[in-house]
Amino acid sequence: MSSTISNIFKITFLFIGAIVGFLATYLSALGVYYKEPYFSVGETLLYASIAMISLYFLIRSWRKR
Repeated sequence: MSSTISNIFKITFLFIGAIVGFLATYLSALGVYYKEPYFSVGETLLYASIAMISLYFLIRSWRKR
């Protein structure tokens, strides 16, 4: 039972991390396009890497089932 709840929280956290990371990357790309950047290049890379790492662990946890 505890394992199931832990897995649900882990998957939810990773899913939220992926969505937030991709949203921040998208906003940064829009800012570059309109020449008013929302984030610096370093922040954009950070958010993109958070999204990719979250997606990697999310897919890996789904494949274990």
